[in-house]
Amino acid sequence: MAATVNGIDPQRVFRRVAAVAALVAASVIAVSPAAAQVRAGGHMLYKNEVLNGTFGYGGRAEIDLGFLVEYMMVSGSYERLWPECEAECDYWEAGGQVGVYSGVGHLGLGLSFSRFENTAPGGLPTIEDDWIFALIGGIRYPLKGLITPFFEIRNELGEGILNSQTLSLGILLGPYIDSPGPRASARRNR
Repeated sequence: MAATVNGIDPQRVFRRVAAVAALVAASVIAVSPAAAQVRAGGHMLYKNEVLNGTFGYGGRAEIDLGFLVEYMMVSGSYERLWPECEAECDYWEAGGQVGVYSGVGHLGLGLSFSRFENTAPGGLPTIEDDWIFALIGGIRYPLKGLITPFFEIRNELGEGILNSQTLSLGILLGPYIDSPGPRASARRNR
């Protein structure tokens, strides 16, 4: 068991900060700064698993990749959930998605990693790790300026059609650019 300082495991905090820093660094390196727009924000969520659900919160960052494919974007997110447990438990998800947006709608595919840690009274902690593939759909409405409220539904793929959905409602801060149109020719018609 790792040593804790005031109930906080420093190695665990370092791993999470390092993962977020790596995602940000990869995002900055992978895109052309002149053509991409970056947005970041937070959201509240509800994860529904058939007749059982839990609330949570999270943060995300989005990057437009219109210079590669028109209306394409990638995003990364980190979410904490509050499941009901008999003792002490911890549940989080970190992942990314690739999608396209048009007007106020967006569709995409996502991949995330989840970890559920449960410590029974007087027992050892049990850890359940899982990779989750999801189909994503949502609406967003970019307001004038830099604020974009959004609503998103993610449906997990793999164990039936309606096995688990996550509903997210939040706000992103950052600009949108219009999709780049075809380049004008350097030559003019004579």
